Amino acid sequence: MKKSLLFTIKLLPIAIIGGISVGFYSFESYSLSLQNQIIEQLGSLSMFILVSTIQSLIYTIFCGGIGYYLSHQIGLWKEATWETQYIKKSLLLGSLCGVVYLFIDTAIFAKLIPSVAKTYQYKPSFYNWMASLFYGGVIEEVMLRLFFMSLIVFMIWKIFFRHYTKDKIPYSIFIIANVISALIFAAGHIPATITTLGISPIILMRCFLLNGGFGFIFGWLYQHYGIEYAMIGHISFHIISKFLWLLFL
Repeated sequence: MKKSLLFTIKLLPIAIIGGISVGFYSFESYSLSLQNQIIEQLGSLSMFILVSTIQSLIYTIFCGGIGYYLSHQIGLWKEATWETQYIKKSLLLGSLCGVVYLFIDTAIFAKLIPSVAKTYQYKPSFYNWMASLFYGGVIEEVMLRLFFMSLIVFMIWKIFFRHYTKDKIPYSIFIIANVISALIFAAGHIPATITTLGISPIILMRCFLLNGGFGFIFGWLYQHYGIEYAMIGHISFHIISKFLWLLFL
């Protein structure tokens, strides 16, 4: 419990920065009418940012603490050794995902979905960058991989394979848990996707294909090397995709 608490405390500054960034980025991406509605309901932009930050802290404390415990119970926790080969592999996979994402989104979906093409008319803002790196790259990994993926493995193990010790849990369970958590990761992007792009079958397909597909790769990094390497992969994904966006679009 002490180690779980210390791990969670280390995440809190990142959760605060991520929550503030998400709040500002979300607000600036909304239409003027929706912005006015938010101000009317909450009283000020500051209150909206505060709510966003509190949500980020709650998610981090809950998912970080329980996820840390669960990952130890199922043998998924790996102490960060920061081995060069694992860092390089995480950076490479994350960067490749960023390149593939931008190519698929601009070459295919932007041509099929006008609202997607419209998003590339503007460069990523400061808060877009900050939200992607701190909230997306770190807090989302705590929520979706460390917590949800670990929880799914734990539940399947205890329900169907409870006679197995944690070092004998079938490999297929980790694959199933990774797929499910990747789908949950994609589904979590639906509200923001609907707000910014609208809703249609192809928009939903884009959401699940891109977010779910790359989420699975981050889950693979978590499973084999540890949660820190999943974070490195996720962060490098955002850096490369946005850097290419700035340079070429």
